[in-house]
Amino acid sequence: MENNILNQMKQELENQSKEKLKSLSAEEKIKYAKKERAQNIGIGIFALLYLGAIGIFLLSYYSSSNTVGLVGGIFLITVGVAFILFVIFDCRKTTDELALRRIKRELKPIIIAQIQKEEQQKAIPDSDFVITKEISILASGWSSTKLLIDNQNKKFFYQKGKIYSKAYKFSDIINYEVYENGKSQVQGRAGSALIGGAFFGLGGLIIGSSMNRKINEMCNQLKLIIRLNDFNCPQIVITYVDNVDWDKNGWIYRNMKENLQSVCSMLEFMLNEKTLEQSSTVKQEEKTSEQKSQKEQLQELKEMLDDGLITQEDFEQKKKQILGL
Repeated sequence: MENNILNQMKQELENQSKEKLKSLSAEEKIKYAKKERAQNIGIGIFALLYLGAIGIFLLSYYSSSNTVGLVGGIFLITVGVAFILFVIFDCRKTTDELALRRIKRELKPIIIAQIQKEEQQKAIPDSDFVITKEISILASGWSSTKLLIDNQNKKFFYQKGKIYSKAYKFSDIINYEVYENGKSQVQGRAGSALIGGAFFGLGGLIIGSSMNRKINEMCNQLKLIIRLNDFNCPQIVITYVDNVDWDKNGWIYRNMKENLQSVCSMLEFMLNEKTLEQSSTVKQEEKTSEQKSQKEQLQELKEMLDDGLITQEDFEQKKKQILGL
């Protein structure tokens, strides 16, 4: 499978690079070729200086009786010189050849990301799901953990390694909560204000005060719990730290906390979308109810007209009042 993806990437890179080369003017090809030459020469000079410096060090440090040092030094200097000569010779290639190589360098990361996204899309067990955003989660363990968002269809997936959760709707989220060292620090739910936002917003002040008091605060547990309206999976637990002490003043803890904040911000967005959807449904129901009420009033008014209880003029006047005309 991996070989197929690699071959696909190589073929796609070759095809797109050649297509782009054909579309370039002569001046644009020269610009691409110059960039490639400059980069090659830079790499060659760096290699020469690096290998040459080590080679000279070996030659000067070891005495003539140390054969290994002498041979090693001469070898490194020779390799450095050979490499720079190879680079100079390579830079004499045609403008089209150098331009094509430069185009490949620039397109390669784009194509890799594109193919990875396509493969990821194929792996998702929902053909209608369209990835509009993905958030990498710095959870504990070696498996890659992500939150995949489909803002078009208002759905999301939780991915851990090659395992995907079922597709959840934004409206399936009941609430979420952040626990640190066994204590609830942040709570978020639809239609209510964020509780415990100071956990994120006052992090700098907490760190500063800790340093002044010379207290080394530690975090040995940090978890995010997403509660869902799902009988089979009522919650998703994302563990950032578990039974490992991290200094709260250290960059690792701060990095995890920043990542946790970005995940919580996305959950807030999804909860807000849920609130807006519910509000829209209520308004639509109210509008339907109001329209129904107007219809009933007009029917009663028509019956009164037919029974001769009101005149046509009274009917028209009252009708305008009911319809707000």
